[in-house]
Amino acid sequence: MQNGLQKGYASAGAGAAVHSLRSGDAPADGDLQGAAAAEQLNDPHPQLSAHGSLSLHYDPATDVVLRYDVLSSRAVKVLIALVWLVILLGVALLVGAVYLQESEDSSWFFTHNALPITNLACASLCTAALLGYGLFFLHRVLRVNASGKRWSHRRRRLATLAGAELALQLFSALFFLAPNAYLLTDECGWFSSLIAWSAFVRWTCWNSTFCLYLVEAHSSHPAQGRWRVERPGERGAPFVGDAPLWRHWKKALYWCLVEGNYAALSAVVETKVGRQQVPPPPACHTTPYDCNASGAIIALASTQFSLNLGYFLIYAFLISRSFYHLLRLPYEQNRQANFVVRLQLRLRGLILLFFALSVCLYTFVGAGSCRSYLLTWLGLLPVQLVTGLVAIINCFVMTPTRPDHAAILQEWLQEFAWTEAEVPRRRRRRASSLPPESKKAVAINREPMFCVETALKLAFWSFVCYDHMEVPGSIYALEAAMQMYRLQHSELLWERANDVKCIVAWSDDTVVVAFRGTASLANVKADLQVWRARWPSGVGRPLLGTAPMIHWGFHRSWTAAGFDQRLLSMVKGIVDKAPAKPVKVLVTGHSLGGALATLCAQELATQLAGAVQVQVYCFGAPRTGNHAHARMYNKAVRQTWHVVNNEDVVVKNGKFIVLYKRAGHRVLINSLGDLVVRPTHAETVIRTLPGANSIRDHLMTSYIASLAAVLGSQFSSKSFAGGREGVLRLIRKSSGVGFVLEAMGFGHDTLALLQHRGWDALLEARRQARRARLRLPWPGKAGVAGSQGAMSAASSQQQAALQAEAGVAELEAGTLGQGEAGLLEQQQQQQEQQPLEAVVVPDDRGAVAMAAAGAPLDQLVAASPAEQQQEPEQPGQRSTAQQNANMPPQQQQQQQQQQQHVQQGIQPAQLQQNSQAPPQLQQLRALVVQPSAVQRLLRRASTLGSGRRMPPELGPCPSARGPLAIRDAATPLDALVLQVDEGSTQDRG
Repeated sequence: MQNGLQKGYASAGAGAAVHSLRSGDAPADGDLQGAAAAEQLNDPHPQLSAHGSLSLHYDPATDVVLRYDVLSSRAVKVLIALVWLVILLGVALLVGAVYLQESEDSSWFFTHNALPITNLACASLCTAALLGYGLFFLHRVLRVNASGKRWSHRRRRLATLAGAELALQLFSALFFLAPNAYLLTDECGWFSSLIAWSAFVRWTCWNSTFCLYLVEAHSSHPAQGRWRVERPGERGAPFVGDAPLWRHWKKALYWCLVEGNYAALSAVVETKVGRQQVPPPPACHTTPYDCNASGAIIALASTQFSLNLGYFLIYAFLISRSFYHLLRLPYEQNRQANFVVRLQLRLRGLILLFFALSVCLYTFVGAGSCRSYLLTWLGLLPVQLVTGLVAIINCFVMTPTRPDHAAILQEWLQEFAWTEAEVPRRRRRRASSLPPESKKAVAINREPMFCVETALKLAFWSFVCYDHMEVPGSIYALEAAMQMYRLQHSELLWERANDVKCIVAWSDDTVVVAFRGTASLANVKADLQVWRARWPSGVGRPLLGTAPMIHWGFHRSWTAAGFDQRLLSMVKGIVDKAPAKPVKVLVTGHSLGGALATLCAQELATQLAGAVQVQVYCFGAPRTGNHAHARMYNKAVRQTWHVVNNEDVVVKNGKFIVLYKRAGHRVLINSLGDLVVRPTHAETVIRTLPGANSIRDHLMTSYIASLAAVLGSQFSSKSFAGGREGVLRLIRKSSGVGFVLEAMGFGHDTLALLQHRGWDALLEARRQARRARLRLPWPGKAGVAGSQGAMSAASSQQQAALQAEAGVAELEAGTLGQGEAGLLEQQQQQQEQQPLEAVVVPDDRGAVAMAAAGAPLDQLVAASPAEQQQEPEQPGQRSTAQQNANMPPQQQQQQQQQQQHVQQGIQPAQLQQNSQAPPQLQQLRALVVQPSAVQRLLRRASTLGSGRRMPPELGPCPSARGPLAIRDAATPLDALVLQVDEGSTQDRG
């Protein structure tokens, strides 16, 4: 397969180099043909600038860094918890306000000062907090400007919006403080103009704040048309946030609409309610007042509620559009936008909804009473607290800061390599923009780099460990896996008592150790034993938290019946016989197998230090031990990669607050094709949905599907910089990757379609094929006899299914002769087209009779008979065309059908027999009369590879019982058409 792939993609290098130059990224490996010009323009060791930075990464010595760039996982969790706490506090205050309106009479508010005192206390706290952090934020900005650091446009925009929001909430708090303080000094000043117009200022501040929310939500949207502004130095595609603020003038129109309603409402209330005669104290406390709301006030208040709800709806629309488009763009190039839009959603969405709910309850509960007037116009206390504290949290996230050493390194460490051959060079280039002798460069060079090729191969190995000796005929064969690293020997270790299964394969310089995951009740029992055991013993002190503790079930599975000693002795013997040291040891596993892989790797790295180079790639592995164990493990095994698929339930859970800690490095993947290597702590938290857990995402088939999506998305708009070239190098130059691609459903035709039409076209073709298979009728469902209408519906459904299948086959076959597909594709296209002339009737019995008798398919495809010679027409005889012209249209159609049946060898008796057959058999017989439909079905079956059932996104991948196996045997035609089994539904792990 590798030779065929190399031939099929031999001329892809020139296009790859051009694409790389256009995207501003040089090919990471000089092996790609046609990339010589790109390599000359992109020296692997460029000259450093005066500041030592000319990479795409930010340089903290010259660039402004905001706090969200370096937030820790704990900080993000604390911030999100604070938001929820503030909202819960606001809800509690809102419930209290509603209770006061329903339980107390209006006279209580005039005789007691509890309301203004409470408002004044809360307003003072809010004002102090907002003013204090506002001064700190201003100090940090001025200090950064004085240092001469460079502001990127996007960071400046985020900081500006955060500062504006904080200033608006500070003004709102001041005008919340003023009327309540005035009411304490003037005990009868309830209807003063100061109260009405202070409320107008607060609402203006909230209106402006919500308008900023809309600007923020729209800023993360990819720019098109008038919004597209190129900003030098910004990574990724242009966004709306790159455009100047004045282009958001349509949002300002909505702001003016809301502001006009606020002004009209304040003026009407001040006129209708505020101009009452208030006697001097103490008579003012007992005088009845008229606070009945007029029709104008009710109408304006209702309009205000609708407009506030409109803010929420517009925000939801803008943020959902940003999400929709960001999901279709490469995550790596739009990392900042993805993080900001997720963070803003958690900070903003509930606030808008809470504000609309608060205004509704304050206004309409007890409407027309003086208690409703005082609670509303003296200040919406819950809204004031929630919006003020959220403004502080947002400003904290957008504050300029000085990152620590680990945060600086994180930006560089998120790079990865596509192939194993380019890992050394990519590691050298990773720190090429830093001074060679600097501490940062030395620290970066010591860090490992994730490799996509290694992940693909070891994912295959993880599946092999499931199927070996358990699933006969699986495409995940041990022989294919051993060819990936040219291994000569293998041995299976299977401890039956605890059902721990491991495969060890080796050569002179490479050892692969693969563990099987959860596949039996014994494994489930081990997974549920979550209490901890001390391992290794005698290290650290438990009371101080320095003793390494690991999962009891994993420890028992690893050490029971001397399993660990047998495995370690075997690997040690292999390493001792190796001609050269160190020996590369690759350890892998899925689920429970991933946990056992980490324990095995730790023992190997400790006992064979210096003689082995251990690399671990785990898939869906749970946490193994506590914090002390994670620290010990990271010192022993530096190259550990935990591949996590989307919302994997096993990976997301099992932490038990602080009892367990994940060692190694994370790599996040999903079915959309995203690949996030070593995400920041904040990204790990912000990318997950609260409460979202998926068992399906934990299955090994789902991991294979997501890895396939990562490869396929490089031929779409989600491609990394240089991603397409990287995948082509991976296909052409990597040893053994062809077996992995075949298991993923990437055969020759699929790869050609992927290269020429793109990932989206391939997904659409597979969706059409899947829908066509689902519409095929199944035996026994329609019964033996049915009405003519049911037969007609079934026939049209069958025809639609075959047309969809044929369309997919033509789409795949049609791409093979284009571009640089070469001689291999042309030969295959000729082979596909040739049988179209050979689907004929072999004898005088006719195809219908043979199909009814269960004739094998190979008898239906026979050599074409000689064309029948037609007798010349006699003079004076009317031609057939003239005779048909004088017939009625219906009789002409019947005559044409009879002639067609005679040419195809179908007798009238056979047609009568066909009309009395079951509907399914009638459809099968009708198919035989259509040679093109039959042949297209055969051609479709020939393009399907034998393998395991994949998730729907990857389309058809039939099992050994599917159409491919049927076509190769002497199978009747009805079995070929009706048996469209997608494959085994058993998902391992």
